[in-house]
Amino acid sequence: MIKRDVYIIVNNGQLLLGDHSAIGKRYEITLIRGKIIIGNSVRITSNVFITKSNHEFVNEEISIMQQVIVTKDLTIKNDVFIGLDAIFLPGIHISKGAIIAVGSVVTKNITAFTIVEGSPARFIKDR
Repeated sequence: MIKRDVYIIVNNGQLLLGDHSAIGKRYEITLIRGKIIIGNSVRITSNVFITKSNHEFVNEEISIMQQVIVTKDLTIKNDVFIGLDAIFLPGIHISKGAIIAVGSVVTKNITAFTIVEGSPARFIKDR
């Protein structure tokens, strides 16, 4: 299920969405090259942003928008719940059964059956 006001921007990439997964309202996926894999029975609530790319900013002689775009694949395994307003940075792997709390900014991999929250997202407890 994909609800209203969802933006999926794919440029030379592949978005794989598993069975029985749902994407909430006002959601954005940006995909330039590579893959974003969303497993089975994943619930993504509203206002979530997932990207697998970002501009480099190491060369001060040219604008950030003109610099190389770095891409890293992103995977969300089966049976994951993602709360409202979560943000995912490139290269993240979310393991099976994880819960991402409301407003979390995910900057590193999340292990199976754990609950994380915050900015950046931190381990809270096991399920």
